Amino acid sequence: MKEINEEKKALSLLLDSDFDGLKNNKIIDYSLELLLLSYRLSKISSMDTSNINQLRETLINKILDITAKLSMCKEYDEKEIIKFKYCLCVFIDESLMKNELFINFWAHNTLTVRLFDETLGGNNFYDIASSWINNPFKFKDFLEFIYACLILGYKGKYNETKDRDEKIIHFCNNIATSLKPVYKIEEELAFNKAYKTGLKENIWQKFIRLYFKKLIIVVPVLIILGVLS
Repeated sequence: MKEINEEKKALSLLLDSDFDGLKNNKIIDYSLELLLLSYRLSKISSMDTSNINQLRETLINKILDITAKLSMCKEYDEKEIIKFKYCLCVFIDESLMKNELFINFWAHNTLTVRLFDETLGGNNFYDIASSWINNPFKFKDFLEFIYACLILGYKGKYNETKDRDEKIIHFCNNIATSLKPVYKIEEELAFNKAYKTGLKENIWQKFIRLYFKKLIIVVPVLIILGVLS
């Protein structure tokens, strides 16, 4: 019972916290809370399963609120906001279905089925991301969001492939390559902000340090991993 209460308290803190990124990318800023929550939910070991349906409704309401705010700010095309909403739903669905606590309910009640009436998220996620890679100056914010999803563990259509990790790293590298001309910051400045002495690296953090120093999204992602590790 104590363990369940601690998990509920942790989830409540995430839902009530004002995690809003670095304020230089509204896509990340508005979705960071749900990225944090989904990552956490994928790893919890206990939860009152009677609350899962309410959790789903809460997630749906937050997603709709995020996309409404993005529409109001007039910085992004509406069709791209819809694509972002789709990718966010796909990421959350996969994150929760990694956890046995959710899989029985979530497999038949995914966010993509509820909001888009389809089940091909694992394929479409990468198709959408590839379309954004073709125009990095226009879609920088969306590409940073995709990158965050990937280093937080999203697999999609590559989940069952033998060379899964290599394919995902290759896709991350494609995003990095496309975005390099977009950034106007000193590489060492970004590196020093993201990596400090004594920081324990996991495999994805090491990949970022070695191959993708210029991507400023590493900062909010490291915040995510630091909070949840």
